[in-house]
Amino acid sequence: MAAPSEKFSFDDGYEWPNLFQEADEMLQVALMMYPFTKLRDLIRNGTLKNLDGLLNTPISARNAVRAIEENTDALMEKLGNEDTSMCQAALKSFQERYEMTEEGCEMVSFSSILLAYGDGKNEEELVYGVAVDKARKRVTVGFRGSVTQKDFLTDACISLKAIENPLKEYDGQSDEIKIHSGFHTYFLKEKNGLNKFDEIMKAVVPVLVEYPDYKLYTTGHSLGGALSTLFAFEAATSSTLPIPTPVTCVSVASPKVGSESFRKAFQFLEEQGKLRHLRIANDLDPVTLSPPASSKLMLLSLSPIALAVTSAVSSHIEDEMYKHVGLKLKLLGADDKAKYKLSYSAGTWRQDFFNPKSATTVSHHFGFEYSHRMIGLRDALDSMYLNELYKEKCL
Repeated sequence: MAAPSEKFSFDDGYEWPNLFQEADEMLQVALMMYPFTKLRDLIRNGTLKNLDGLLNTPISARNAVRAIEENTDALMEKLGNEDTSMCQAALKSFQERYEMTEEGCEMVSFSSILLAYGDGKNEEELVYGVAVDKARKRVTVGFRGSVTQKDFLTDACISLKAIENPLKEYDGQSDEIKIHSGFHTYFLKEKNGLNKFDEIMKAVVPVLVEYPDYKLYTTGHSLGGALSTLFAFEAATSSTLPIPTPVTCVSVASPKVGSESFRKAFQFLEEQGKLRHLRIANDLDPVTLSPPASSKLMLLSLSPIALAVTSAVSSHIEDEMYKHVGLKLKLLGADDKAKYKLSYSAGTWRQDFFNPKSATTVSHHFGFEYSHRMIGLRDALDSMYLNELYKEKCL
């Protein structure tokens, strides 16, 4: 089957925010997932009193942000044995934003209402939130990044899982695509007849049916960024759900999610105008440069003979290497003359190749570093629009 002739066309009358608004608002949602999940834990176990209203949806974004700010000390004290660095960095980002509100720097859109929050088993399962913003006319699905042991075990499962390509009937598409097995299992493994995508869409679909002119957004930091990428792909390929296109993913500090076959399928959806992906990555953030290849290929590399035999089929080798997707906004450091760089993930091996220097810059992965750099780009990104950048960088 042939694809439509016009590529990367997303304008359909919807009032799209500018690049800074899309990037910064989704970044704040992604970072908010860390402290808000911990805050709800402390309310459940009785550590924090008089906040039971935050356990029941709907919840206004204003109330959620205020509760996080007012209970920062308790959150920092009770982080426990989980990965404290992510939550601490997110809290530091919130404190900086709160201090700057009087200077005109906006917090998370206070017009948002949280409709669902899936954190009842946050030690064992992924955490997600679903919010509606009537001012922006959008529904946002956010995913929390790596915090628990289960999260880190998911990150570590770097073998590639071959699944049926939902776009296989189109010219140039393979029968199968390969996806990070850990992310795929965490997100799409069925439990009691439902996977997490199905569970999330139970909260999303009724809003989209009620407001058919709204758009669907998704975001997350680190592991959350990878999950948001998979969610966007699933939503954009759905033929049975009333999902308005394009679906927009704004991932933050995401690792790579799939192989070249996945990248080609993802790009096809972008070309069709069904999917937009802004991938925000700090320069030398080690997580965004990983994983380089599947565990299978990395094991083969230890055997020169096996690698030589496998290399005879170059396409096989290529589809065991991880590739990023979407349009990347790289945030550069304070010492760089240019503060950002834009590029499209075209599938060349040189793009996002692991840099040994990144092993010494782990702090570049933390939320505060992302938020701080983003704030400094407001003037530069205010006049740009993602739809225009797609045509500039991709055609």
